Amino acid sequence: MSVPVDFKQIAKETRNDLVLNAILGYCLHGWNTCDDRNVGKNFKCYFEKRDQLHVEHNCILWGYRVIIPTKLRQTILDDLHLSHLGANKMKSIARSYFWWPNMDLDIEQVCKTCKTCTKFLPNLNKNPVNPWPRPTGPWRRIHIDFLGPIQDSKYLVVTDAFSKWLEVFKLNSTTADKTIACLRSLFARFGLVETLVSDNGPPFTSSEFKNFLANNGIVHIFSPPYHPASNGAAEINVKTVKNAIKKAIECKKDVNLALQQFLFDYRISKHATTDATPAKLMFGRELKSRFNLLLPKTKSKDELLLPNAEKCREFEIGQKVLVKDYRNPNAPTWREGWVENKDGNVTYDVAIGKDQVIRRHSNQLRPTETKRFSIPVAAPNDNDPVIKNDKADDDDSAILSGEVEPSARENIESETVKNPKTDDQAVTPRYNFRARVIPNTSKFFN
Repeated sequence: MSVPVDFKQIAKETRNDLVLNAILGYCLHGWNTCDDRNVGKNFKCYFEKRDQLHVEHNCILWGYRVIIPTKLRQTILDDLHLSHLGANKMKSIARSYFWWPNMDLDIEQVCKTCKTCTKFLPNLNKNPVNPWPRPTGPWRRIHIDFLGPIQDSKYLVVTDAFSKWLEVFKLNSTTADKTIACLRSLFARFGLVETLVSDNGPPFTSSEFKNFLANNGIVHIFSPPYHPASNGAAEINVKTVKNAIKKAIECKKDVNLALQQFLFDYRISKHATTDATPAKLMFGRELKSRFNLLLPKTKSKDELLLPNAEKCREFEIGQKVLVKDYRNPNAPTWREGWVENKDGNVTYDVAIGKDQVIRRHSNQLRPTETKRFSIPVAAPNDNDPVIKNDKADDDDSAILSGEVEPSARENIESETVKNPKTDDQAVTPRYNFRARVIPNTSKFFN
């Protein structure tokens, strides 16, 4: 399997495509310079859709479908026909992802010229059979039947009546034990069903199979003997899977790998009866495929709502903070420091002292109103002096220890603490601090 085409290759080839490069210019700079009277045959289909064309990552999109340049169209068609699906299912997948002029005709031509598909064309339809009532939801009623033998192997085909979800199990024998094991695997993933429809084959009529369904509360309905068309949902898919396996053998592919690729493509293509993909009806969502790589990436709903979401706590470089200190794991404490660097969205490098820098999450930091390099000094009463430090290079360790350098003692002023609402006053700390002054004993000898 080749490397899938992605939107980057599409953007590159769009620039190299003469027609699409011109359309790209019109989409980016406006269609005012394009006169509809002088529009050529190659431009007409784009000009008619000009109001629905837009550009994302240098790729032209018609609505949500990316426009494929001429050089990449055959590669996309080969990838689309990898499982030898019919023209209708190929169109169903293509219409969900990409477009180019006359794309449907190109898809039909691929199917008509495929020797493998031509060799296994189905016979004419028989008279219609009275249809089964459609269930009210997925995985309520399933239809099962056996296929084979093909190359000494048999297959159990299981179809969900509501979503048309298809499951296939490769078996060496069709005993009741093997059949029950396959159903157990399905029920473990999707839950129990209400009704199971099968023919009158020996594995389905055995007492062991009957007890298994009865113990799980599942109603078993048999189709009339020698009339497999009554179990039409299983019969149709048996033919579909049979053709897929024979095509894989014809193309000398690995049967198991080709079968899984077929099942995936089948599940992401719209069914003619439901007009929806089996995956959408089964799970309520589409499955991601190789064709999703063709679409330019757009912002998700969460990214669009991100500006309105709760913002993380942020700190500025140089901001004074309290940081969690884990050097004593049994009793972590908070220490003062300042933000030195922001390392990521919520991670900061915080300096403690002159030589120590630690990394902390924003949840391990607390903002503090104390300005950087200011000495938090508080007087226990109005008569105690206040120490002011005007030097920007003072060591914070002196603040934490409560020691006062000799240079600071000379700046002691006897004025009282001013109004805390003024702008030039240091914020009152959370602890008391009394300045210690060495007494001048020389005055006793004067």
